[in-house]
Formats: sequence, C-alpha cells, structure tokens
Amino acid sequence: MRWLINTIITITVCFSIFFTTFTPVKAFVSGGQTLSFLIPVVLIFMFDKLFLRKEIISTLVVVILIVFLHFLGVGYFENYLPECLYLLFTVFSLEHYLVTREKSYAKWVLLTEYGILFILIIISIPQFILQPNLTRILNQAAEDPTIEFDYYWCISYRTVHELPILSVSLFALFFTSNKRLWKILAIVGLALMLVVMVYASSATSLLLMLVIYVFFLFYNKRKTIIQNLTKGALLLLLFTPFLSTTFTIGVIDNVVMPVFEGSSTSQRIEEIRYYIKTGETEGDMDTRDMHYQTTINSIISNPILPEFDNRKIGQHSFLLDHLAAMGLLLFVPYFIFFYDRYKRAKQYLHVGKPFQIVASSAFVLLAVFKNYFVFTSAMFIVPLFLIQTENNLTSK
Repeated sequence: MRWLINTIITITVCFSIFFTTFTPVKAFVSGGQTLSFLIPVVLIFMFDKLFLRKEIISTLVVVILIVFLHFLGVGYFENYLPECLYLLFTVFSLEHYLVTREKSYAKWVLLTEYGILFILIIISIPQFILQPNLTRILNQAAEDPTIEFDYYWCISYRTVHELPILSVSLFALFFTSNKRLWKILAIVGLALMLVVMVYASSATSLLLMLVIYVFFLFYNKRKTIIQNLTKGALLLLLFTPFLSTTFTIGVIDNVVMPVFEGSSTSQRIEEIRYYIKTGETEGDMDTRDMHYQTTINSIISNPILPEFDNRKIGQHSFLLDHLAAMGLLLFVPYFIFFYDRYKRAKQYLHVGKPFQIVASSAFVLLAVFKNYFVFTSAMFIVPLFLIQTENNLTSK
C-alpha cells in the first residue's frame, strides 16, 4: 500500500513540475497550473503525516499569516492564495523525500525538472538569437495573461531567473561525480545555461550567474568552506579596477559590448554604461529604480505595520515588497521560515554545504532585486539534488 502511495505522489509531483515548467502545455491548456499542486500537497500532508512534524510549523505559520492578510484586505496579497499553494508544494515535496528517502522519487523528480529545462533551453537559444525582444514578450505574457502569446515553445521568463540557482546543482555534479560522462554532461549543461542567459536579456541574473561561475572556476573541493569563501572574497579584489569610471567604461566599450552586440542584452548594458558615466538612470534601470524607491519609501513611512495600499509597493523586489506589505512585525515569521528551510536542508549535507550556501545566497540576491517567485529551485530542486548526491556518496 505504501509503495502505491509513493508511486502516486511521485507521479503527481512530476506532473506538477511538467505542467508548470513545460511551457508548450499553455498552447493546449489555459490555466490550471496552480491547481496541479493541490493533489500532491494533500497526499503528502496526509500520508507522510506532516501535520505531526515540527519541521513544517514555520511554513504553516507563514501560509496562515498570508491568508490572514489576504482577508484583512492588504492589497499586495489580494491574488496571492495560488502562491501559497505553490509554497506548500515546494516545502512538502522536499519533505516527502526527507521522510521516505525514496531514491526513485528523487531520480524521477530531477529527471523531469532538468530534462524539461534543457529541452526548452536548446529550443529557446535560436529563438532568443533571432528575436532580440523575445524576453520582453515573455515578461509581458507572464504579467498579463490576456496578452496574445505565440512563443509557447520557449523557456519561461521566470525560469530564466532561476537558472543561476539551478546551475549550482550542475557544479555539484561536476565536483562530486567520479564518472567522466557526468562531468561532461555537467559542463555541457552549464554552457547551455550561460548561452541562453546571455541572449535572454536579464542583466541581474546574468551578472549573478557569472559571479557563481567565477567562484566555482576557482573552487577547490579539498578546501574548507571558509577557505573557499575567503578565496572568493579575495577574487573580488580583482574587480577593484572597476571602481575607476574610465576603466569600467573602457571595458564595456571594448570587451563587453562586442560580445552582446545585436542582442537585447546590449540595451541593458548601454543603460548600465550611462549610469556609470553620469550617475543617472534611464530606460529599464530608471523604471526599476523608481519601483525600488516606491517600496523603500513605504517601508520608511510605515515600518512596523502592514501596508494596505498596493500602489505604495513597487512590486519589483520580492523581499522588500513583502517587508512593506507585511510590516516588520509580521515579516519576522517570514524571515524565520526562510532560515528554517535553509537549515532543514543543510543538516543533511557535508560535501554539499558550500553548494547549498551558494544556491541560498543566489536566492536571496534574486529575491532582493527581482519580484519572481523562485522558491521551488532554491528550496526543493537544488536541496533535493544535493541531499540525494550526498546519500549516493556516503553509500559507496
């Protein structure tokens, strides 16, 4: 009976990942992605008896808190209930593995996630190259479901932002596997991720991915976490010449721009160049700066209690927006939830600890600068990969 339940849970979790990640589904089915989380959430909650486990208390507290703010009339959480179900799916799906330690479950989930991801990346790369403004179209379609959308066979805008986090798993595979084939596949996967990111016109995520790549380029698995992090900090000193405006603009003009010429990313780089040279923002940077400032002003004017007026929240920074919407008093349980989930995965890791630290740091940075819900990659997929890898290493 238990085998049957585990099989059903595996199928429903994989189906949910497929239904929400494989964008061509939208060409045939309109909506329903959120409801696909409901069945695995209920099954795992009941059959794994999560209601008896203290590990999910912080998760339930956050969900109850958000539902309370929704019914209280806080504008930011007016349409947030689907995200609550997504959050429960993320947490419960990892908890199912930690409770059952079913290797087949981890295998099928990871095969589904990364299999779909790389199929879409391979299909998307030529589309991004041929259609420089495709990222804008994807972004608009993600924000407004009424927009006519023809690019179903393309990686979603949200998934583009998850790539820096998801890349950490491939670095873990490269450094921990003793099989040459897996190392080669990891390198190929990392190369494909970088290529699609270059043409996807997401400057923040691209910069974060480059930082991660440089860190692991000099990573030594024989060194301790502190030693590797210290080396990473020392590497940052190599970028001190960029404190010079003249030097930085020279590098942008002669090194960076030729690489991105003809792509939509070049426009972002032009905006960054303008900001470095003049200290002023324009284009997307100017818009983003105004959104950030709107949220910061809201926090300053009302730091303790929730902000009911959604117009006073810029909706361009996941963490700052939540801090403004909840107020510092109610944001504390939210912060505890983040730390609790990080600590929950970390206790199962030894070799994988540095990778978990990098993935979690990437998540925090994305949550500060972007308003996309990227919990699943940081709190489910990458921890699942690292813990499963750790188990494989210790069982040998």
